[in-house]
Amino acid sequence: KVYCEDAQKFNKYSKYNMFYVYNPFSGTVMKNVLHQISLSLISNPRHIIFIYLNPLYHDVVDESGVFVKYIDPNIFSLNVRIYTNNKNFKLK
Repeated sequence: KVYCEDAQKFNKYSKYNMFYVYNPFSGTVMKNVLHQISLSLISNPRHIIFIYLNPLYHDVVDESGVFVKYIDPNIFSLNVRIYTNNKNFKLK
């Protein structure tokens, strides 16, 4: 599904466990979106993967307390960071 709405007011984060963003927000909006995702973990605890391409505000993700950086791969010379909320996560 594709949603076209304010990400800060989106109320369906709890339905998803994977998020992909391509530097879509300012740092302030990113902080608010991460807060909404963290609140969704209260109602639906789950393992989340957060893929951030061109991570200009990676410090906001790092400081969120929700995610830890899992991997910082160099894919096709693109700057990408992959985060998880599960410190024990391992790719199979």
